[in-house]
This record gives sequence, structure tokens and C-alpha cells, in this order.
Amino acid sequence: MPLEYNLTGCEKQRNDPRGLGYPCRRFWEMAAAEGCTAIVGVDAHVLPAFAWKDYEEGKAWLKSLGMQVIDTLPGLA
Repeated sequence: MPLEYNLTGCEKQRNDPRGLGYPCRRFWEMAAAEGCTAIVGVDAHVLPAFAWKDYEEGKAWLKSLGMQVIDTLPGLA
């Protein structure tokens, strides 16, 4: 079961360079070390939430931590 990285975290990271709060960098580092996988999710309350650059940014951040990002669940593609 993959973990969801919600793109709300991208915005919060931009606004808080200290890395405090969500997303918790240490949590994602530990999850990556344990071999967890992740999907990138979006809060689709407003149209700008679907910004492709945010998706790519979130995916790149997870990969920089060593997290395997998957686009679809096995068997459901």
C-alpha cells in the first residue's frame, strides 16, 4: 500500500523554508529507508490544485529522499 504525498505539502514547503510541519521530512526519510512507495495526491478543491509543476516538484522531492514514486497501483492500471 503506497503512502500519499499530498501536494498541499509543496506549498507549505515553499512558505516555510525551515521544513517544519507538513510534510515532515523525517517521516518521509524513514518511510523511504523502510522501502515504502508513494503516490502523489492533490486536494482538488480548486482548479489551480492541478498545477503540473507542483506534481513534478512533489515527485522530485520524494525521489530526492530515496522514495520510490509510483503512478498507479499494481494490478489497477
